[in-house]
Amino acid sequence: MDNLPGKVARAFKEDSEDVVTLVTVIDLYCSQVNREGTRAQKEAFLEALFCQLTLNKEVLAKIAWDLPKSLLNFIVIENVDTDKALLKSKVFRLVVKCFNEISLHGNAKECFLTGCEILSKLKRDNLELEDDNAEADEKVETSASLLSSIELSDGTEEARSEDFVAEAIKLPHEKTENKSEDIPRHLRDDFVAPPLERGVEEFILELRLHVVLEMVTTTLKRIHTLYPSRFLGMAVGSLFAFGRSNADQIDDSVFVLRRVFAFARGYIPPQPTQEVIRDIPKDDYNKIVEDENCLQRKLLRSLITTSLNLFLKKSELHVAEALFAQIKNLQFEPDSLWTVVNGISSRYFQLALSFDIDLEKEFVTRCIEESKRIYQSLPKDSEIVNDNARKAIGQVIYQLAYTYNLQKLANEKDLSLDAGSILILSASHFLEKNKPLYPGIKIDDCIYMYLRFVTPAMFSQAYDHDFMVDVCHYWILTAVLNVPCHENRKILSKLPSYLNVIFLQILLLKATTPAGGKQRMVLLTTLTRVLCLMPENITFDFAVDTLLSCPFPHIKCCMLGILKDLMINTRPHESDVTDALSTLSIKDDASDKKAPPVPPRPFLVITEDRMAAIHSLALLALKSLKQSPSKETSTLMLTYLNFLSGLRMKWDLIFLGEIVKELSQFLQEEESELSELEFLRIANSDLIAFLEEETKA
Repeated sequence: MDNLPGKVARAFKEDSEDVVTLVTVIDLYCSQVNREGTRAQKEAFLEALFCQLTLNKEVLAKIAWDLPKSLLNFIVIENVDTDKALLKSKVFRLVVKCFNEISLHGNAKECFLTGCEILSKLKRDNLELEDDNAEADEKVETSASLLSSIELSDGTEEARSEDFVAEAIKLPHEKTENKSEDIPRHLRDDFVAPPLERGVEEFILELRLHVVLEMVTTTLKRIHTLYPSRFLGMAVGSLFAFGRSNADQIDDSVFVLRRVFAFARGYIPPQPTQEVIRDIPKDDYNKIVEDENCLQRKLLRSLITTSLNLFLKKSELHVAEALFAQIKNLQFEPDSLWTVVNGISSRYFQLALSFDIDLEKEFVTRCIEESKRIYQSLPKDSEIVNDNARKAIGQVIYQLAYTYNLQKLANEKDLSLDAGSILILSASHFLEKNKPLYPGIKIDDCIYMYLRFVTPAMFSQAYDHDFMVDVCHYWILTAVLNVPCHENRKILSKLPSYLNVIFLQILLLKATTPAGGKQRMVLLTTLTRVLCLMPENITFDFAVDTLLSCPFPHIKCCMLGILKDLMINTRPHESDVTDALSTLSIKDDASDKKAPPVPPRPFLVITEDRMAAIHSLALLALKSLKQSPSKETSTLMLTYLNFLSGLRMKWDLIFLGEIVKELSQFLQEEESELSELEFLRIANSDLIAFLEEETKA
């Protein structure tokens, strides 16, 4: 094994004319030393190989395309010093140097095609790693922070003399001085986000991605062609293949987005040789250049939008929270991860503008109008003959967007901007400009858009996208806040009732999914505001159906809280200033005097039928508590008591008495030590005291 460096030198000397034999020998040596050699032996071998590559440029031009796969096998966790900076890990550094020589002096087209092939086949789950080493797993999280420090190269510099990664890596301790101490930490230039948790496989995958993509970028610049879009298309296709294979398994997706961003921003079209240009008529050449520029712009637009959609699935910018904080004059306090995600999405936003993407136009076309077209053929309420037909239509609504996506994917033949990414960029617009991208959005636009982007995840995990759901919530809140209430009510009353109900079901599920915190509060507030705008019968029927059929007790508790607010709080008086001015009169005529204003009306009026329905639901909850006393059933019953207590002045005393009587009997007989039962006793005693006072009165 110690003789391999000498054997490498001898192979280059003896087999320089027989390149097939030479590459075979190099592959064998690489495999042998990587499998059996010590760290020092690998370093010595790679040092010798690098030396021969620099000394034999003509030979390298012939064999370079065959070397990347063998060299990539050295980028494994056993060969990386996880407690040091990446470029101080000698094996990795030597591999990078070899790739640098290949990129600069190998056959550009052959090496480019090899890089694209490798890039398209890189997968996180097929790396041959010995990941059963607990110590390595523990260390890699620290070393992985170096990946988040790889800075964005603008891609315009010439080939780097030492290696093409060294200048791109900035170590955490090499921070820029910032004398402004009053700037928030997450906004300072020297801010370095903490390392994201990632496994060994992802760490190695990202190292390999960076090395291979740099090779693709460098060799692409060296190609001479009259049709650069062909080669750009290959690179973009390889990145798409990488994304489809790995996006769902990568935790630090921001790292990949940085690499794609650097590629797109620094792209320089390959140029034809002067000989080729001279042989083509000027008009023909200008037409080719114009067409190629158009194609390349389409490819780059498609690359940045599709990449955003692929790699931001697990991320959120909490845009609805930011909007809520803005209107309530509250402090929006993002965490360090938010800062990282916002940073990269902001860069993509600026890049999209530099590519002349009209975000508002694309948002209206691809997010609003396209979403409406998906649901435009739904029947009216009057056309549905029975409940079975209504249920069938409901199932169709859940599946429409998923089916549409599949058909669009199968039939699309042209490069187009990704609708999901346009939705994401609309959030970046708000965070950048502090105003909505499309102020004229209506509540029905948001409902169609919400169904279009949220429901496909129910049929395929590939469409499970937290970021887009977050942005949809932001747009719903925007429409609720920016459009007058009477206009929103009018719009919602014209939508099919079953469509409104399905929208409310999904929104309720999403609003109650977060365990707690500001996000849950904002989403429940949004849901409550939407329910205030819905026709009363739809709101109440939805609440009753949730309390009757929903299998999750915590959702029932949330629904009861919202229902209580709707029955207690009153609608604000809506005045139309224009109408008032148009009918203004200076006559003091008693006949012209208007009737006194109507008393305030709650968002949901309490009627006998509605009281009876909720009373029946409370009895069902009490029955469940008797059959199976538990924390869940006790909490739900306690929520019913709090609901009735809040509305006791408006509630039927007979209904209250029946609930109190049955619950008292159960509590006297129940011997369980559940803490929730004690709270039930207290709440029940308060209602008993209220009923006694009412009886005396």
